[in-house]
Amino acid sequence: MARDHFRIAITQQLAPILTAAGFKRTQPKHFMNVSGDLIRHVGFEMSQWGDRGFYLHLYVNTLLDPLGNLYSCRVGRRLQVDPQRKIPWEAATESAATEAVESVVRTLQDGELAWLMSVQTLRDYVTEFIARPETTADDFGLALVLAREGHTNRAWWSAEKLLCAPPDPDDGEWDQERRARARILQSAINDQTVSSLLASWRAEYIEANKLGELAS
Repeated sequence: MARDHFRIAITQQLAPILTAAGFKRTQPKHFMNVSGDLIRHVGFEMSQWGDRGFYLHLYVNTLLDPLGNLYSCRVGRRLQVDPQRKIPWEAATESAATEAVESVVRTLQDGELAWLMSVQTLRDYVTEFIARPETTADDFGLALVLAREGHTNRAWWSAEKLLCAPPDPDDGEWDQERRARARILQSAINDQTVSSLLASWRAEYIEANKLGELAS
């Protein structure tokens, strides 16, 4: 079996730094850190072009959305180039993998890890979320964060906007479940039980993504 030089370089160079910062290695090329209702993710995605190039993912998601994707980019950055040399990272050989991971470590130490860890609260998350030009204030995931922070009026109307959207023939089970959750959220806001609802959805997210002790 061929040696995975990229994985070895991650183990030798990157893992100690992330472990010291409070991250746990959940997969060979993925690290997670949970605090409060936030989960931070440092991971790698290999290029689809077969050239052994790769992307560095720095993501922050919440634990509140039971239908949320653990690896989606709600708040975060996707990097693929050495910021100093402007050369794409790749791991085709042992030397290339070692050099690329050295560059990743420098990139993290020069500010990217500090940025990732600076998203400490749900309010920090909201700021970063809104700063992304492709996001909208009526996003259902954002509505859950606002509801968790006690801003239930905006959360109710975000759910209403989702429920009032014209049906799409391409909608699948996920879309139907999303609307069902929106109705449940509205009912909980009306009944003033939103705190217990979001606590149960948080537990559901943790179980679905097998976070276990990481989120305890």
